[in-house]
Amino acid sequence: MGETAKRLNKKYNLGAVSFYYHKEGKFYENLKGFPGVLFDSNGYVRFASEDEYKNHEKISVSVKTNVKGGISSLKNYIKFPDLNNRNNTDNSHVNNFAPEPTGTANEYNATQNNQINSSGARNQDNTGDSYGEAFNPQSLEDARNWIESQVAIRQGATEFRKRLLEAYDRKCLITDYEVEEALQAAHICPYRGPSFNALENGLLLRADVHTLFDRHLFSIDPKTFTVILTPKLKGTSYEAQLSGKKIKPSKNMDLETFKFALQIHLKESTITL
Repeated sequence: MGETAKRLNKKYNLGAVSFYYHKEGKFYENLKGFPGVLFDSNGYVRFASEDEYKNHEKISVSVKTNVKGGISSLKNYIKFPDLNNRNNTDNSHVNNFAPEPTGTANEYNATQNNQINSSGARNQDNTGDSYGEAFNPQSLEDARNWIESQVAIRQGATEFRKRLLEAYDRKCLITDYEVEEALQAAHICPYRGPSFNALENGLLLRADVHTLFDRHLFSIDPKTFTVILTPKLKGTSYEAQLSGKKIKPSKNMDLETFKFALQIHLKESTITL
């Protein structure tokens, strides 16, 4: 599938099964597994399913894949983030946050997803070995310490979480859940430096809801602030908990920047309004 595409898929933590690169974004080998990604020199398009890929109005799939106008002309095209121009001063979160598309999962989540699967077990590593060291009950204290450290990281930077707790009355924005230990600071656009800890880029969410948001299983309409689910959550217990719920943004932030960040998340979720 090409070393360039393989490197980009890994660098941006896209989790694609099949991926190809073409400098101009017009001609590719056919994607053979999903999720799949097509790269050009400035960005990428991610396809969650074969239907999404083959039924796209600008994509012709035959012996090769031909993209009319290049992938940069597609609505779900995401530009690579410019990591070199970030202002990384401690106070940059105050007024320097500028949301931009940065992929489907933040760097923290990609790291955690590589370490732990949904059942809490460590995943198989890339060497083909099984699930790490043999179980040793004497190591339980180390395991407890490790879990505590992961919870601390997952709750986000202390100040960021503190601002969100104060802004949203210490309740989950969507479910009104109020046990503080289970509330987490969610980044709307994936964290790329201190400026991304702006209130405009944050949601206070219950831990499990945070995970669903990071995995783009639901998004929020930036015009009505209404929760929208992907088909995967339809018919689950989360449909009753989340679908159609409206959030109330904090008054202590720039609303237009908040809306723009939500628009980016919605676009990356590939949810059609």
